[in-house]
Amino acid sequence: MNNNKVKILFLLFLVVFIVINHFFGYLGHYGWDDMEYARLAKQWADGVFDLSLNHFTYRWTIIGFTGISYKLFGMSDFASALPSMLITTFSLGIIFWITLRMSNWISIIAMTLFVLNQWTIFYSDKIMTDSYVTLGVLGAFATIWHYRFEKLGRYTIPHSIVFAGFLFFAFLSKGTVFLIIPVLLFVFISDVWQKRNIKFWIFSVFSGIIILAGYFVLLKIKTGNPWVRFEAISQNSYINPCRYDLLPLSDLFERISYKFWLELIRQIMFTGVIFIIPALASVKFKEWLRIPAQESFFVSIAVLAVLSGNFMTTSFSAYVPMCLDVRHYLFISPLIALAAAPFTFRFFQLRESRFILFITSVILLSVALSYNFSDALYVIVPIFILIALRAFLPVILPLKLRQLLIVLFLITLFIQPVTVMFNNRNIKFRDIGIMIKSHFSQSNEKNIVITDPVLKRISDYYLEFDTVNTQFVSYFDVPNFKFNNNEKIFILINDYTTWMSDMSPQRLPLFLLNYNDAPYRKVDSTSNMRLYEIPKYECLLLMYNNETNFTNNFEDDSLLGWDTNPASLTKEKYFTGLRSNIILGQGYSSTLVEPLASLISDSASLIDVTLSAAVFLTNSADGKMVMSLETSKGKSLQWLGKSLRSEIRNSNEWKIITYKNRIAIPADTLKDVLFKIYFWNDNNKPFYIDDMKVSFRTVNHF
Repeated sequence: MNNNKVKILFLLFLVVFIVINHFFGYLGHYGWDDMEYARLAKQWADGVFDLSLNHFTYRWTIIGFTGISYKLFGMSDFASALPSMLITTFSLGIIFWITLRMSNWISIIAMTLFVLNQWTIFYSDKIMTDSYVTLGVLGAFATIWHYRFEKLGRYTIPHSIVFAGFLFFAFLSKGTVFLIIPVLLFVFISDVWQKRNIKFWIFSVFSGIIILAGYFVLLKIKTGNPWVRFEAISQNSYINPCRYDLLPLSDLFERISYKFWLELIRQIMFTGVIFIIPALASVKFKEWLRIPAQESFFVSIAVLAVLSGNFMTTSFSAYVPMCLDVRHYLFISPLIALAAAPFTFRFFQLRESRFILFITSVILLSVALSYNFSDALYVIVPIFILIALRAFLPVILPLKLRQLLIVLFLITLFIQPVTVMFNNRNIKFRDIGIMIKSHFSQSNEKNIVITDPVLKRISDYYLEFDTVNTQFVSYFDVPNFKFNNNEKIFILINDYTTWMSDMSPQRLPLFLLNYNDAPYRKVDSTSNMRLYEIPKYECLLLMYNNETNFTNNFEDDSLLGWDTNPASLTKEKYFTGLRSNIILGQGYSSTLVEPLASLISDSASLIDVTLSAAVFLTNSADGKMVMSLETSKGKSLQWLGKSLRSEIRNSNEWKIITYKNRIAIPADTLKDVLFKIYFWNDNNKPFYIDDMKVSFRTVNHF
């Protein structure tokens, strides 16, 4: 088959794979930056162009293309994903174009290394700017390549304009484009040093100045301040874990010495790099400085882009390398793919640099195993096996066997994306939109839906940011939210977005921890989602207010707040210290007696009581752990007990047991109510307790 037909067919195959990934393995939205882009794009689609101190409003590429998609197709997940899918396809098309005159295998390897990078395919349908930056950076370097090696210095002005245009496209997308400044400087200095392509750089700088001047004039007209974007960035900056200028020097050293490289390995972005390493060792350093051929051109810019990603600062006032979030380095992926493809092909064909590649793959595998990068090992292990096989097979192999090794290498690259695609289906992200729209999009009633921070933003998105009738409220915003008496209140729980919100059980509000026991009406549910209606907002338990703890180790004959018979304190057995409390048949332990009013505030409605102790049951002994509420006159209000044998199977040994209850606070009787916490022996065999602890935590309603 004609060379170009093979490449075109494979290009189409990868485009289809991008589409299948969206429809078959859709993971949905982050619920943070992407929802802000969607909100702004919806405004643009509605003809509202907002420029403010919100730094997201100046990322015009993603807002503009997504806004156009919303205008044409309406606001939907497909309309949100389409621009990013087209942008990724455009980047893939540039790689296809660059490799058009290369062999089929080199072109196929380059396109596959790019698309099947797990983060390229992941962001291919996300409302995120990183794919846009990737296109801008790739387009800029592709323009230099075309001017140098295809047109041999002709058509200078058009190339300069296109080059400046791609860089401006990246600049409009996100500030991370500044990471490639060292790479551009290297190519520029190399050309000036060799006195070549000078006109290209002059016209490129001139074109860039004109474009930026027009941009700043437009900002001046629209906002009155040409530097408003930079002010917005400054005002939206915050202290984050990547502020290496504020962190200890050891953190900075770890970041630039090894953590960046570990992150590339963990995120499976180092795959192509291992095939570039032999190229660096096989050519003299001066040759790389000269960039005499297109092969060395792509190797040089790929290596420098990786190094710049590691070392380049993001601040003009201090040395602050970029955060270790892989999306910031997505622009490296196509450069690595273009640089690695020829060397990958030659290794499997001719066994070039076999020992360097084998040693590199051994190191890569060792690091992944040492740090337990389990996801990366799915790719690294088969690649190591293939490299080891080819390294020790004869140089001359039958053509079909060499081609088989390349095919197996390409199949290896599919492992992670396909696995992730199937895993994503289990999350059932599309259920979110279905449930939100079915219950709230046509509702004419006032609804308040309480949910996690990520799902709050995603739910706003599915209602096209129309909050007239239905308002989504984050768990963390509930304390300050003003409820009326005329709205319906719901709780919406999604396991995936709860995890995305970093909501560990310790961070969950009480009304969410106890929704199974609360008087909530289940309205709808799927395998990963539950929607409950709350009968009245008083059901929402807002917070723990106070915690009071009491401890008795029975070493003292009397203890404030405890009703203790000194004769029941014995040295016969003990868990810690020298004494314990023996409870004879039909007897009571040392009892904590505490006025309820001393434990709670007026706004408290419930109290969580926890009793724990070390218990030693003799043969056939049993008893109960008791929590009692009674008046000072002895009238019982609540009595809760639990058998010791339900917790203790074995006799004649110490065991620490715990008993928890949530107790409703009696209305209008706070001054007259006592808490009594004790153990009761309801048979004739004695048992012992030690280290008795009681904890009270009051729970406040709104």
